[in-house]
Amino acid sequence: MIRAENLTISVPGNVCNKNCPYCISKITGFTTFNNKLWYRNFEKVMNIAEMSQITNIMLTGKGEPLMHGKLSYIKFIMSKFKKWPLEIQSNGRIFLNSNNDAKNSSIKKMLYENGLDIFALSVDFFEMTSETNTIHSFFKYLQDKIFNEFAHLGITIRVTINITNHEIFSNFIPDSNFFKMLKECKIDQVTFRNIVKPTYVKNKNKIIEWIDNNSTGEYYNKIIGYIKDTYINKAELIRKTINNTYIYDIEGVSFMYSDYCIQESATDDNIRSLIYDVDGHLYTSWNSKASRLF
Repeated sequence: MIRAENLTISVPGNVCNKNCPYCISKITGFTTFNNKLWYRNFEKVMNIAEMSQITNIMLTGKGEPLMHGKLSYIKFIMSKFKKWPLEIQSNGRIFLNSNNDAKNSSIKKMLYENGLDIFALSVDFFEMTSETNTIHSFFKYLQDKIFNEFAHLGITIRVTINITNHEIFSNFIPDSNFFKMLKECKIDQVTFRNIVKPTYVKNKNKIIEWIDNNSTGEYYNKIIGYIKDTYINKAELIRKTINNTYIYDIEGVSFMYSDYCIQESATDDNIRSLIYDVDGHLYTSWNSKASRLF
């Protein structure tokens, strides 16, 4: 029997409010929503999730999960999986692009009341302004617009930093002051993620070309090298996940790094994610329909 760390559920709807130049969804492709099958198979997915001993539910999507037209699906998913820790992955723009603080607060409160435990924000620094043109000022801005209210509700905040050849990473040193700043901004967990194309790519497109030209791994390798030399040997190892990812305590912040963007394959029955896609089928890989379990 497959043992999975989490069940990842793709929230229906491919609409996104951000145009990431490295968008992995545009590489792996979009799936047509099968409304009838998606709802019908939920009980089966729940049973398999339990048998696979998953430890949390992750809500994500081929677009932005928190776009307003998708909130009813989020409520439904959360209602089915309340006994598991619930995480949602977001680009956060729904909160950044709106000056309606009451509306933003109502969305955060809705997520809390429906059982959200972890808010996972993905950042890349491509949309910094003159007022937020440093990593420190950008995170302070996010703290004011997003993190403070979630933290007040007791929701764990995770930030994934997508590392490319963006100039901001050229002189970036994740030193002690950086991790202290994360704590000040209410961030509990941070992941450094290398932006790479999937291993098995059938057709080259402009996204692949962008990654080839603008995410060579130069800055990522330098940053992770600094982390390893400075912290890893003396940092407290919190735990090792079933897919051999290590999580460390650095200055009171949970830290991990990922050399890849998506789960493509597994060498044994221990995998990171079971993936329930919007077509009503369960998979073990984002990049291959042949990984379908049912």
